[in-house]
Amino acid sequence: IKEQKVVEEMKRSHEQAMQQMKKAMEEVKEKEIKQKRVVEEMRKSHEEAMQEIQRAMEEEKERAMNDKRIVEEMKRSHEEAMQQMKKAMEEVKEKAINEEKIVEEMKKSHEEAMQQMKK
Repeated sequence: IKEQKVVEEMKRSHEQAMQQMKKAMEEVKEKEIKQKRVVEEMRKSHEEAMQEIQRAMEEEKERAMNDKRIVEEMKRSHEEAMQQMKKAMEEVKEKAINEEKIVEEMKKSHEEAMQQMKK
C-alpha cells in the first residue's frame, strides 16, 4: 500500500510536470508567433517607408528637372528678346542715319536752289 501511494504520488508529480512543460512549450510557441508578427510588421513598415522615400526622391528629381527646363527656357527666351532688341536698335540707328542723310540732301538741295535763285 505504501509503495502504491509512492507510485501514485510519482504518477501525479509526473503528470503535473508534463502539464507544466506542455504549458511552457505553448507559451514559447505563442511568443515566437508574436515575435514573427512583430518582425513582419516592422519589415512591412520599413518597406513602406523605403517606398515613400523612393517616391519622394523621384518627385524631387522630377521637380528639379522641370525647374531646370524652366530656367533653360527663360534663358533662351531672354536671349531671343535681347537679340530682337539689339536688332530693333540697329534698325532705329540705321533709320536715323538714313533720315540724317535725307535731311542733309534736302539741305544741300535747298542750298543749291537758293544759290540758283540768287543768280
